Amino acid sequence: MSENSSSPTIINSTITGNTAGVNGGGMNIVLGSSITIINSILSGNMAEGNGGGIYFSGEVFIGDFRIINCLLYDNSAGSTGGAIAYDDQIDGTFEIINSTFVNNSAIDGGGVLGITFWESGLIPPTFINCIAWDNSSTFGQTPANTGETVFSYALIQDAGCP
Repeated sequence: MSENSSSPTIINSTITGNTAGVNGGGMNIVLGSSITIINSILSGNMAEGNGGGIYFSGEVFIGDFRIINCLLYDNSAGSTGGAIAYDDQIDGTFEIINSTFVNNSAIDGGGVLGITFWESGLIPPTFINCIAWDNSSTFGQTPANTGETVFSYALIQDAGCP
């Protein structure tokens, strides 16, 4: 699925077994799109580049991104973001709520979330009441290169909390 300058809401869906030669194995969201994904599953998707499950891209990503009550598992990326990856500046909301990430992998960074380009002013992702378990990458399962990622009531395997 590829979205450009649109605002879909995906509810009670399964996106599985897709492959991308570059980015966004399950979904590729670009240029000014907003998306809400509710009660859905993204699994077994693969990208040779970034974002095995979902990739957000564009010179400037402006929009709202919400994942609510979803399961993302067995997604993989040849670079960053086994489950999710995004680049450039985001102006909007980036929230992941009541969702579970299991067995996602990335070669370079962020089994759960990878950010391919961090710019000052980038909206940090917020994970609320989420679980991340058995995800892997060079930088571990938690987000790579994210600056100020917010975790609230999150259970992260091997997070190394003080």
